[in-house]
Amino acid sequence: MSAIKMDDVVIIGGGFTGLTAAYELLKRGHSVTILESESEIGGLAAAFDVGGEKLDRFYHHWFTNDLEVMGLIDELGLNDQIIINPTNTGMYYANNFFKLSTPLDLLKFTPLSFIDRIRLGLLTLRARRVKDWKQLESKTAKDWLLELGGESVYKVVWEPLLKGKFGPYAEDVSAVWFWNKLKLRGGSRGKGGEERLAYYKGGFISLADSLAKK
Repeated sequence: MSAIKMDDVVIIGGGFTGLTAAYELLKRGHSVTILESESEIGGLAAAFDVGGEKLDRFYHHWFTNDLEVMGLIDELGLNDQIIINPTNTGMYYANNFFKLSTPLDLLKFTPLSFIDRIRLGLLTLRARRVKDWKQLESKTAKDWLLELGGESVYKVVWEPLLKGKFGPYAEDVSAVWFWNKLKLRGGSRGKGGEERLAYYKGGFISLADSLAKK
């Protein structure tokens, strides 16, 4: 590697934050050097090889209301690489699969009583209306979800998801983290109320490569 000049900006890490920061600094006339310890860029959004194909290591989609990344893709002239599809979200409960992509699916979700199905729907609406996340800082996700939806909704829907993702730390997860997930997913919907997600052709690594070349 060539010597770094004193007037360079040095960025540690070639993930999307580092790459985008470098891109913005270069547009403003700065000289930038990115230092990355891995053999490829992308950070947590990097990829691994499977039979000669690249597969995303962790993340693989955006929400349609992730406006910053959508704006970056538009600026790079790569909008034709985005695919937006409705999801096939569902839940496996008591040896049965239940589709949970639309409001109608929710009304058919028989593991909950009809009243609890309404509570679950209202929970997501109430969560999206929270404007000041700081009011949730003192609460855990468990406490907040019990407060909004009640015991049955928590036990059937939320507790298995929290335990599946966080294991023994499930009851310590912040309500702020959970609120942000509900807000993102709740706002990424089509005209029929169905959840829609955005994918990039070739995976996140293709966008990272395009950004690096730019």
